[in-house]
Amino acid sequence: ETQPTKPTEVKKYKLGDSNNDGVITILDVTYIQQYLANLTTFNAISMKTADVDKNDRISIKDASYIQRYLLEITVDCPIGELFEIELPTEATQPTQTTQATQPTQVTMPTMPTMPTLPTTPVGETKTVLFSNSGNWSGTIYCYHWMEGETPAWPGDEMTLVGQNDYGQNQYSIDIPVGSNIIFTNGTTQTVDLVFTGAETGFYPESTDSEGKYTCGSW
Repeated sequence: ETQPTKPTEVKKYKLGDSNNDGVITILDVTYIQQYLANLTTFNAISMKTADVDKNDRISIKDASYIQRYLLEITVDCPIGELFEIELPTEATQPTQTTQATQPTQVTMPTMPTMPTLPTTPVGETKTVLFSNSGNWSGTIYCYHWMEGETPAWPGDEMTLVGQNDYGQNQYSIDIPVGSNIIFTNGTTQTVDLVFTGAETGFYPESTDSEGKYTCGSW
């Protein structure tokens, strides 16, 4: 017996608008970071709008692309453009699409390090710190680049400046605001990050499916 076809509805959404509030802001970056930290869940629409690099999975790279878009740095993804999503009718109900804008999801006390847009101009040099919370061995490097640059791996050696309140070694380096960065000891490394200039530093948290470390910031 043929099963009845579920009714579907086609609507247009902005690529990068992960919380589906109609605009692209730093809250969309925060929402992706909360999803990756298992602090919230995505509905079917957010799974499409947050996947800005169109690789069928949500990662810290999607958040980084949105950060760069907000900083007016050229990205390869058509962030901000409208595209159609066909979903079962119930998937587009307001209770599904408005959950991302609830205040409790953007003011979680466990997420104090979410970035805000920098006041420092893109390209101006600032100091960034790396806390070695993963106890990586060996020399710590910062591999950083701006659009069109291809520096040699593993990048520039960072300077040990002491320990933080948790007894973790901290390293520093001066790099341009807007740089793409990877922290590494030559073998272990973080995912691609973007230094917006709003954060003071980064620390590795957990590994993704490729074995690279996602990072928190402060």
